[in-house]
Amino acid sequence: MHQTIKKVFRFSLAICIFVITAALVVTCIVKTQDILKSSETYESRKTIKFDTDSNHQYILMSNNQKPDQSALIVLKDHGYVVKLSCEHYLKTVCTDQYNLFSTRYIRKATIQSIGNYVYFQNIQWADIQNNQLTALSWSQQDIQQLYQNDIDNLKYILGALILFSLSGLYVCYRIIRNFRKFIG
Repeated sequence: MHQTIKKVFRFSLAICIFVITAALVVTCIVKTQDILKSSETYESRKTIKFDTDSNHQYILMSNNQKPDQSALIVLKDHGYVVKLSCEHYLKTVCTDQYNLFSTRYIRKATIQSIGNYVYFQNIQWADIQNNQLTALSWSQQDIQQLYQNDIDNLKYILGALILFSLSGLYVCYRIIRNFRKFIG
C-alpha cells in the first residue's frame, strides 16, 4: 500500500514538472515573438478615444500601491473599460492624492493600444472635490519610448524565463532517463 502511494505521488510529481516545463517553454516562445515583432506591433497600434457625453460618463481611478499599480478608465455604473499600468505615470496620473478615489471625471481621453500594452496619449479630467481641471499629453515620441522601455524590460524577464525553462528541461530529461528509478 505504501509503495503504491509513493509511486502515484512520484508519477503525479513528474507530470506536474512536465506540464510546468511545457508552459515555461511556450511562454518563452510567445514572449520571444513579442520582442521580435515589436516594431511591427508598434506600427499597427490602435488609438481609442473616450469622450464624456450625456450617455457615457468616464471616471479615472488609479492605485499606485503594489502589487496592482494600475490606472483604470471606468464607465460609470458599468465597470472599467481600460486598464493601464501605472509604471510610467507615477508622477502624473497615479499619485497618492488620487489613490483609489473616484473623483476625477474624464472629459476627453485618447489612449494608444500597442499589442498588450496601453498608453495615454492625452487625457483631460475635472476633479469634483476641488473643481480643478487637469490636462496631460504625451507626444508620439514619448509613447514610443515608453513602449521601447517595456520591450526592454520584457527582454530581462525573458532571460529569467529561459533559465527556468532550461532548468525544467534538464529535470525532465533526468526524470525520463531514470524513470523507473524515479518512480520506484
